[in-house]
Amino acid sequence: MKRTTVCFIILTLLFVCAAALCAACTARGQEAPAGGEEENWYREQETLLTADVREYLDGEGFRDSGVSLTRVVSPEGTRSYTFTIHHRRIDRMAERGRRNLEAELAALTEDFVCDAPGEDCEFSYEFLIVEEYPGSL
Repeated sequence: MKRTTVCFIILTLLFVCAAALCAACTARGQEAPAGGEEENWYREQETLLTADVREYLDGEGFRDSGVSLTRVVSPEGTRSYTFTIHHRRIDRMAERGRRNLEAELAALTEDFVCDAPGEDCEFSYEFLIVEEYPGSL
């Protein structure tokens, strides 16, 4: 065989092996890891969820909202999450509008990873309301 044919076969085998390795890593990455990796996995999921909430708020006209997520894990493993959200337009909304926004955010977080068997989590939402802004009239 010619040298170019041998090189082509070797390169093809390397690409096939690399593709198989990538597919295996992707499948493994979508599983909930056990043991010490579990906390890092949850932290990554929480970061993605916070980004989803920010993106949703941006799409609803609340650009550059302050969004923070606080997590409390009980000794039994129950996870409680509180989103604290701040935006000037939310400050000016009526209470009914805030409740509607809270319901929309709750729908966004329904499919969070805590739906795994044997695990419970709950979400709550707080809107940080500032009555008067410095320098405002």
